[in-house]
Amino acid sequence: MEPREKSPQQIRQVLIFFVCLGGSLVCSENWRFSVAEETETGSFIANVVKDVGSGVEDLAARRARVIFDDYKPYLWLDQQTGNLLLNEQLDREALCDFTEPCVLHFQVLLENPLQFFRAELWVRDINDHTPTFLDKDILLKIQEGTAPGTSFQMESAQDLDVGKNGVQNYTLSPNPHFHLKLEDSDEGRKYPELVLDQSLDREKEPELRLTLTALDGGSPPRSGTAVVRVLVLDINDNAPEFQSPLYEVQIPENSPLDSLVVKVSATDLDTGINGELSYSFSHISRDIRKTFEIHPVSGEVHLKALLDFELIQSYMINIQAIDGGSLTGKSTILIRVLDVNDNPPEIVITSLTSPIPENSSPEMVVAVFGVRDQDSEDNGKMVCSIQDNLPFLLKPTFKNFYTLVTERPLDRETRTEYNITITVTDLGTPRLKTEHNITVIVSDVNDNAPAFTQTSYTLFVRENNSPALHIGSVSATDRDAGANAQVTYSLLPPQDPQLPLASLVSINADNGQLFALRALDYEALRVLEFGVGAVDRGSPALSSPALVLADPLTVYLVIALASVSSLFLFSVLAFVAVKLCRRGRAAWMSGSSVPEGHFPGHLVDVSGTGTLSQNYQYETWAEHEGYSVVEETATGSFVANLAKDIGLEVGMLSWRRARVIVNNNKKHFQLNLQTGDLQVNEKLDREELCGPTEPCMLQFQVLLEEPLEVYRFKLLVSDINDNSPVFPEAEMTLKIMENTLPGTLFPLKNAQDLDVGINNIQKYTIYPNSHFHVLTRNGSEGRKYPELVLDKALDREEQPELRLTLMADNGEPPLSASVTLHVLLVDGFSQPYLPLPEAAADAAQADPLTVYLVIALASVSSLFLFSVLAFIAVRLRQRNRGASLGGCSVPEGYFPGHLVDVSGTGTLSQSYQYEVCLTGDSGNEFKFLKPIFPNIQGQSLGSKSE
Repeated sequence: MEPREKSPQQIRQVLIFFVCLGGSLVCSENWRFSVAEETETGSFIANVVKDVGSGVEDLAARRARVIFDDYKPYLWLDQQTGNLLLNEQLDREALCDFTEPCVLHFQVLLENPLQFFRAELWVRDINDHTPTFLDKDILLKIQEGTAPGTSFQMESAQDLDVGKNGVQNYTLSPNPHFHLKLEDSDEGRKYPELVLDQSLDREKEPELRLTLTALDGGSPPRSGTAVVRVLVLDINDNAPEFQSPLYEVQIPENSPLDSLVVKVSATDLDTGINGELSYSFSHISRDIRKTFEIHPVSGEVHLKALLDFELIQSYMINIQAIDGGSLTGKSTILIRVLDVNDNPPEIVITSLTSPIPENSSPEMVVAVFGVRDQDSEDNGKMVCSIQDNLPFLLKPTFKNFYTLVTERPLDRETRTEYNITITVTDLGTPRLKTEHNITVIVSDVNDNAPAFTQTSYTLFVRENNSPALHIGSVSATDRDAGANAQVTYSLLPPQDPQLPLASLVSINADNGQLFALRALDYEALRVLEFGVGAVDRGSPALSSPALVLADPLTVYLVIALASVSSLFLFSVLAFVAVKLCRRGRAAWMSGSSVPEGHFPGHLVDVSGTGTLSQNYQYETWAEHEGYSVVEETATGSFVANLAKDIGLEVGMLSWRRARVIVNNNKKHFQLNLQTGDLQVNEKLDREELCGPTEPCMLQFQVLLEEPLEVYRFKLLVSDINDNSPVFPEAEMTLKIMENTLPGTLFPLKNAQDLDVGINNIQKYTIYPNSHFHVLTRNGSEGRKYPELVLDKALDREEQPELRLTLMADNGEPPLSASVTLHVLLVDGFSQPYLPLPEAAADAAQADPLTVYLVIALASVSSLFLFSVLAFIAVRLRQRNRGASLGGCSVPEGYFPGHLVDVSGTGTLSQSYQYEVCLTGDSGNEFKFLKPIFPNIQGQSLGSKSE
């Protein structure tokens, strides 16, 4: 391993530049290191501690790392020692091909503060490749009359090594006709030429076989050989000549395969076989041979492989034209590759800080990233940006590196995270862009004090209340998060030091519930005024106060207000009940009997189809309690025989096109026309059909034609226990003060069950139950809910937490569900007996609460009186309107909803009304009413109806 090399002038050039990055100074200087290719992984390159200018311990703290321009980890930095070590074996030929010197550029990056140190790693070549000839058998055709001194170009050998390790010399096997001459190409390589020493005589020796050896300059040298076959031909005295000694061509890098690059042409004054030309490449490299091909007859050069401007920008190709006499003409093709914008920009994030505190100072570094574009000129120029209206800025630093910094302070309560899209666009045509999304989370700091929902709270308490009575609650919220938002409540010291506030009121520190510790006396203490505070758990903790006014109520005003309010509510309910009763009576009258008088002739029943010759009106219903089916009954199950129930022969069902119509237009049932049986067409789910409604009734009609008849039926869908109870939460938490008296009730959240009746939840149980038992209560909607009852006193110091299991059971077979109940005991309070402060001797001024109660009582009384007067006025107005409409000829009553206006259409001559009654216990009974002939103005009945 070699020590660090200096620049050619033996002067280290120090480049100091200042980059304004968050107020930090960024410095860099140019370093140069070297290593021989194929060196073992982990080999020592150099120690950068002295060059960085800081101690070894700072490397890890400042997150020092190595970044190469192509972002490949050739080296790695040991942060414990500061040594640069080889991360992988380097192959100079793979990295740089024939470029010499082979230089890899990289930077050493340090953070806090941000610093870049530019460096170069020179990869030295070793002699690890042997010279090889592309053609092991070289054929050379020479006219026998060729003059001595004529030279013939030979294919040069290829050696991937460079410099002295490349091909340095050629030798030729001893012979009397030729010697070897070495020439230098434009690319600095040596190629051999065969020089004729004496004339050839084809008749004496038509073919010569020579050995050409290529030697490199390594130590020890490597060599490769090829056989040169010299065919002696007849005389050919004119060599081919190209039209141009140099062909210059430009071709875009995105040209497709087999594209025509250029067509070359040469002429030969000879005739016959000596004038026939063959085109070929001459001493070309391996890259040229696999990228281009030339047609030996036409001279067209075509693209054999795709081009890449970023790898090779130009090709210099030597070509030759060989005639039939082996004379050659030489020319050169210069192919320039044109860059196209085919590489989008690349973004590499090297550092990202997230989350960041909301009180971060402006220009805090959030992310460091690098960008690059492999294209050139405008295609490689880039513009980097982020979205507008974000509190962040992009700042360019060293080379193509950028930093994302904060522009202004952040506020987590306004926005908790930012999705930032870094967009890099090049300036090529068309423009290509790359986007990279990063998420920056804003962490919380305790910058918001708790805020009460009200600045003051007024609580009304009946005097002579029981001790430990819950009299109200206060609530405060904190816009912060986590522990910074957890609020603790407490009582503030009273302004009057003589007031024993701690013996009168207590507050729950967790939820803000207020309790009266002892009975209050309105005559002795009109208003209890005290302060409460809310403190969060941040650091430092923030707090805010609120004022609470506890006012013992006057019992008589409360009783009066409750009485008047109840009377007003009873009046409203009575009025609503009367209206509903009248509507129900009108609906019953319209559904159970046909109103007297005739129906207008433009109403006709269109609930069926057919070819009736008359118009019929029906009013049908079925009060059949015998039809029922259990939910989830199998498809095809028997329900009832409809032919028997409606008194119709089975053969008439098909003739009269009988069919079943369900009100919800779904095909729950099917009618077997061969047997008259009503069968289940699909499984019924009672919960899907009716939800919590009980009983679950499905209404359907049986429709017969010729003549048209409609029968209505109801089917009861019975419930089965096919749903288990479900609690709304997996766990429930209940906080109880340790001095709670036995017998206290605690309502719990009830479970939900989709089934109804006996299949719904029937009871709740709890275990273990040494301290509690559970009561099952009936709710207003028939649902059952649990209440936890305390059986014996609790002691927080002995057992601060109880873990119970609450179970809900239902139905037959029973299905159950359980939930874990956490009972947390909180510190209670003592109930010392302290004398109340003496009442003032003089009469107290009028209490504001008393005034409010009087105003409320007067308001409710006035509203009740206004409601009575409004009801009387409405009734009088309705009577007057009824008197004015008394002469109307339209009969009063309800017209059936299935009657449709068909006036002016159809061929029916009459309208009929039928009343069909079907009862389950009295058999089938039909009552046919007489047809009603409407008075149709302008027409006369031509004939009587049957």
